[in-house]
Amino acid sequence: MALHKAGRLLASSSSRGSGASSPRLRASFSPNSLKLEIKEVGLEDEGTYVCSASNSIGEASASLSFTVETLRVAIKPAAEVREGDPVTLACEDFGAQLNTTYSWYKNTQWLAEGVASSLMLHAARASDAGSYSCRVQSERGSKTSLPAALHVLYAPRQPSLASFLETQDGRQAFIQCLVDSHPPSNLTLYRGTELVASSRVSEGSPTSTRLIHSAHNFLKVEMKEVTLEDEGRYLCSASNALGVSAASILFSIETVRLTISPSPDIQEGATVNLTCASQALGAANYTWYKNGKWLQDSPRRTLLLSTVSSVDAGLYHCRAEGRAGGATSAPVNLNVLYAPRNPSVSAFLENQDGKMGIIQCAVDSHPPSVLALYRGDELVACTHDTRLTSGRQVSVFPSYNSLRVEIWDVTPEDSARYTCLASNALGSVKAVSYFSVRTLSELRSYRHLAGVFIALSVIAPLLAVIAAIKLWPRIKEYSNNRKSEDSMELKDKATPAQVDNSF
Repeated sequence: MALHKAGRLLASSSSRGSGASSPRLRASFSPNSLKLEIKEVGLEDEGTYVCSASNSIGEASASLSFTVETLRVAIKPAAEVREGDPVTLACEDFGAQLNTTYSWYKNTQWLAEGVASSLMLHAARASDAGSYSCRVQSERGSKTSLPAALHVLYAPRQPSLASFLETQDGRQAFIQCLVDSHPPSNLTLYRGTELVASSRVSEGSPTSTRLIHSAHNFLKVEMKEVTLEDEGRYLCSASNALGVSAASILFSIETVRLTISPSPDIQEGATVNLTCASQALGAANYTWYKNGKWLQDSPRRTLLLSTVSSVDAGLYHCRAEGRAGGATSAPVNLNVLYAPRNPSVSAFLENQDGKMGIIQCAVDSHPPSVLALYRGDELVACTHDTRLTSGRQVSVFPSYNSLRVEIWDVTPEDSARYTCLASNALGSVKAVSYFSVRTLSELRSYRHLAGVFIALSVIAPLLAVIAAIKLWPRIKEYSNNRKSEDSMELKDKATPAQVDNSF
């Protein structure tokens, strides 16, 4: 047997002594076997090695590509550390040179770069776990190490515990527990103090009505034919070598359920059956409610609504009273679908100077309608596309079954016949209105005249008061003079005439 590399003989079973061609090489052989040991391995030892064997009957050979790991990532103190412990990742380069740059990668994504050959994690977190590799760049070129895995160990986080009923009649239930931890946790499910299931095979045996499914940090219990006895508080406990965590949930059975057939979404005019299905209550009397208000009492568990209309839409629930007690269903919404109706189009002036006209279109329908506004045959606006009016002084405001169009700086061109078309999957309807800028101009004139009238009604009394104030001194003087004249006249009348008696 002989071992060659690049055509050079390295060792042979027929050679004397060690059978090796170099002091760094040591060969040992036995019948049909040849082994070569290489000391102080270096890059020059990389390459393809060929082993050949021959005897008097024939010969055979095999080759092997040998790569020297001169660059590696060493994780200290260990590849598995507890959360919170410090970790050092060293990029060990056996042929390191000066002016070497080190690049770090985590899960093949670039992480950091610099002249330091080590990456320090002062307090390892769960998110630090992953596959790390380093790349060195120097004058001799670049090379990348093989990845090394860092495992961060931590206690179970808060478990996620959920329960739900799967089938329509509510007879099959699931309770599942999910937790995050490393290493994986043992999960145990209790109802009160009773052990229900465990991820350990030796605990929590399945039964004909209870199936247990477990996986990595996951536990699910499937309960068939659930009864009132299955109600209660369930607790999920998760534990591993680093700690314990738990969560609980209150599981209750929906013993009364309201169903609507043929569907909760029904077209106007059809017939609907509301059924109050009760379990574990036996014979019962039923009370029906709509939108939280009493509707009727009945021994029948079915409420028939024939020829439904929009007024029948609402939130329904029922209550069943039997020998085993009473229970109330969860509310169920009945949606009555109908085509658009009662369309309306209105046009009016918004601001005082009359420069903005508003056209409002509204309709009643369920499901909501698509509203389109036309000026003549031209589409002006639509609830599904407000970009139709780009470039004009027009603003469009769509809402539920309503479309508002604001026209700024109205001109005579805006006077036209406007049509609002409303449509949904059940039908369509339209309404027409005529928008006149002349009417708006008359309205502006009326507002101006009204303003003048209001101003005059305020100014006239004010002028009268001012005039009265200015004339008051003259009026008072005139009044005083009149009183003086009247007084003198009365005095003259009161004095008797003097008679001359000298004769």
